[in-house]
Amino acid sequence: MGLHDRWIHRLNSPHINTRQRQQGKEHMNEQQNATRPARSRFAFLRSDDGDMLMEALATMLIVALTIAAFSVAFVSVNQTQNRMQKNDIATQAARGVVEHAKSVDWDMLGYLPTDAGYAATFTDKGNTYETVTLNPAEVDPEVDRVKPTEEVTIRGTKVNIRTHVRRDGNGKSLLIFAQYRASGSTKTKTMRAHIAPDARSLSGAKTTGAAEQPADNHKWWGD
Repeated sequence: MGLHDRWIHRLNSPHINTRQRQQGKEHMNEQQNATRPARSRFAFLRSDDGDMLMEALATMLIVALTIAAFSVAFVSVNQTQNRMQKNDIATQAARGVVEHAKSVDWDMLGYLPTDAGYAATFTDKGNTYETVTLNPAEVDPEVDRVKPTEEVTIRGTKVNIRTHVRRDGNGKSLLIFAQYRASGSTKTKTMRAHIAPDARSLSGAKTTGAAEQPADNHKWWGD
């Protein structure tokens, strides 16, 4: 016999008076009310409204996870595009140095010891080379020579350029480092170019144009 049944049996007993019976009913109602919230607390989960609530929460969770995934992918794509764009800018800056070198008189392609950033030697792939050092007495100060170091800004991106010049057979070789910032770190674009003199002489001659250069004179690779 359950608690409720025992209370009913006790209240129907002929041995209690009306006042006791009334007090017993009140006490039984208080006990029933005390236990009802505990039972009904989870009842909504079994109702139709509860099912709709759970479905809504699950849908919100799926939407939030989808948005987070798309956000991560969007940021990654933007960073990749930014790195590619800046790499192209560094390539453009290095190419500009080569074009400048082609326009300079042959005897002016090199550096004075007093040039900012001048180094008498430099290392490339483990080999040490001597920098083409010019005679100050033979340098026209009005000539816009290639500089050992310079900074250029292209489409809002700063590129720090370091250029080395050495003799290479009949010609001169350039080793160019173009540094820029991308994705919070410093990247370097490297370019090599061989600049050959024209057929007239090695003295006071212009370098040949790009169409006359061998196809493999320019060596490119990414970071």
